[in-house]
Parts: sequence; structure tokens; C-alpha cells
Amino acid sequence: MVILELTWEMDIGRPGEDKAITNPLSRSLNYLLEHGFPFKRFTLGFWASTPFREEIQNYNLFWFGVFLLSQGNRIIYFPGLIRPKEHVQAYMGNQLKWDEEFDVDHISLEKDRRTWHITSQNSRSHLGNLNFPTIDIGEGRTVWFGMSISTYSVLWPVSQKTTVVAKSPKSDVHRREKVFMEAREGSQYQILEPHPESDKISPTGFFHVSIIVGPRNFKTYEGEKHNFPLGSLFITPPLEGEIQLPVRHHRVSLSSDLDLQITTAKVPRSLKLPVVFTANVG
Repeated sequence: MVILELTWEMDIGRPGEDKAITNPLSRSLNYLLEHGFPFKRFTLGFWASTPFREEIQNYNLFWFGVFLLSQGNRIIYFPGLIRPKEHVQAYMGNQLKWDEEFDVDHISLEKDRRTWHITSQNSRSHLGNLNFPTIDIGEGRTVWFGMSISTYSVLWPVSQKTTVVAKSPKSDVHRREKVFMEAREGSQYQILEPHPESDKISPTGFFHVSIIVGPRNFKTYEGEKHNFPLGSLFITPPLEGEIQLPVRHHRVSLSSDLDLQITTAKVPRSLKLPVVFTANVG
């Protein structure tokens, strides 16, 4: 085996070096470097707790996660959660489908963009073998999933230096290095922010993100289908009806013909769990 070491450095973030094997950058790159699964492109996502300004040093920045485009044209998202191994419950409507410990590693959108699933570390298993539906919103656009977080503290903090250490078979190390170098060409990163009026309208509450996939330069979706956790048992008071909140749209290109729209909102409710993923709610 050969030890590979890659370092990502930025001028912003917390001082110091992050070498944890469970941070989202390490988990995503080890998908290739240690486990041998190739990908075409990757992009990084961060989350600023206040409006981002480049001149601010030691910025309070968190990982939103890493997106990969696999060789099979699946889109794979490695969430920037600080504690991915948790007790997980999965509901379809009010029917409990899963209630066990599960090591959430990544979320995969199938090539046809009709379903997605949650996978454990090293792709050992899928969450309850459940496939969750997406929403077709026309013009080649698909609402993938919604993700709600109770506070920023559930996200992994970003360090100015992140080092990925991986073991690779000597016989395959050059192929894996080549795949990585080609995938990083033209890769982008995006810093998510709340809407500037969010705190004025909702001083308290939880944060919600929706991911929309579509062709390059697709028209920004400004409708209501953002997979808010409507009717969730974990929200107090219950979230129901039409949602009208200020949102902020972010855009990132994952390939020459594929974009992601990431929309953020602050919801004036209490979320009982650290994180909730929401599938098609209509």
C-alpha cells in the first residue's frame, strides 16, 4: 500500500489543520483514493453563519459538504455533518420505516434523477433499502431533497488547512491520482448564506436547504417546492400549508452540462433533531 496525502488550504476558516478521516473532504476523496471508485468532477460547499466577506479572517465557516459526479452519472453528496453516525428514523408520511443506528456517509441521486438513497460508510448498506422520490419541476429540473439543521453546531467547522490521508494499492495509485487531477480541473466551491432579512423576520428557528439539479444555466426555480419538512413529527409547532419565507438561491456548476441550485431559508420553528432530510412532499 502507498500512503497518499493531499492538502486543501484556504485563507479563511479556523486557524490550524484538520486531518480527521471523518470530515466531508476526507470522506469524499477517499471514495476514490482509498476505495477506488472513480468520479468525473467534484465541488465543495461551505456555510457562513453571517453574510460572507472575503476581508474577514478567521471566518466562522462550516462545511455544507462535497458533491461528486460519478462515472455512472450519479450525483453523490457527502454532508458536512459533525456527527454522521446517529440513531436514524425514516418516515414515509406518518409511517415509521426505519428506526436504528446508521452511519450516514453520503446521499446518492440516481442517473435518471427519479430516486435517491442514503448510504453508510464504504457503501456497506443503504438506509433500510429505501429509495426516496424526487420532484420533476419541468425544464429538465429536479428537486432532489431537503435538509433541515437545528443549529450551525451540527455542521463540521472549516479549518484553513484540511489534509486528506489515504491508503492506495501501489498497483493502482497512478490511476487514482490521474482521476483526481482530472476531476479537480474547473471544480468550484460555493459559500451558502442565509437571506439577509432572515434574522429580522425569524430571530430564532432552524435552517433549511433544498437541492435542485438541472441542465447548465437552467432558469432559477422560484416556486414553492423546496421539500420543506411539512407535517414532520420533529417540528414544533407543526409546519403546514403554504410556506412563504425569504430565501437565497446559490448556483454551482458540477460539469459542463449540469448545475445545482442550492436554496437556503430560515424557518421560524423549533427542530427537535439535529438534522432532518426530506424527500418528495408534493
